[in-house]
Amino acid sequence: MSNVTGQAFFSVDSYDYDGTDFMRVNLGIEIETLLDIGELEVGRYHRWENGDACLECDGTEPGLERHAADLMLENFSLGHIDKDTGEIDPFYLNEPFLEFALDDQGTPIGVRLGFANAKGWLSGNIQSLTGNIDIAIQDTAYGLSQMAPDCSAGAYECFLGLLLSILGPPILQGSPLEAEANLISPEGELDPVRANMVGLENGKEFRADGTGEINFFERGLLDLMIALTPSRYNARREGDVVIFEAANCDILSVPVCFDFRKA
Repeated sequence: MSNVTGQAFFSVDSYDYDGTDFMRVNLGIEIETLLDIGELEVGRYHRWENGDACLECDGTEPGLERHAADLMLENFSLGHIDKDTGEIDPFYLNEPFLEFALDDQGTPIGVRLGFANAKGWLSGNIQSLTGNIDIAIQDTAYGLSQMAPDCSAGAYECFLGLLLSILGPPILQGSPLEAEANLISPEGELDPVRANMVGLENGKEFRADGTGEINFFERGLLDLMIALTPSRYNARREGDVVIFEAANCDILSVPVCFDFRKA
């Protein structure tokens, strides 16, 4: 074999993180697929809201997680058929791997399927999702004009939300807006297991960087709005960066949490 070169069909790596050993089996292959699944469920078993499994439960017991599986998708598809040409546009999967979490006896206590990279058309109706999913939200201040406050939450906060949607774009102009979203509960708490909502976790910052766009008079208007904002949003201005924090799934009565099932 000394004269043979090439890429291995598979390789095995091991490492440890935070006191847990991991073993990863890497497959050096590329996959092109067109896949349709009516219902996809992974990790189906009943569990209590505190995370403990209840293998003898039938799903009617109070205190169970609201979903029976870690991952639940309906009408799940990888790749699609182009409606205009009728040609298949496949989904590409590169270098898939299986990763096992091991206890101190070497017994598997968890498994993860992943890929070095993936590209293509993915669609489906998400009912339940589990994992560490970080979503970067990026826009410009002009997007504030599309804010739709939920006035049923209170007239005062609704007024401030409408004021921000009116004054924000001309004051901040093309300034970047940034926030980070995660899987959350309806109360805005981080919920990485069997979640059906995504949005801004309580205390997450919504930032508008108006550096170079704001004059003295406009800073005064923003400072007045910030002073009128309820304290739970922790509104503030750091230089020309305006910051609000999410609280109970809203910012100034504007919803910042969304149910997958209603998307």
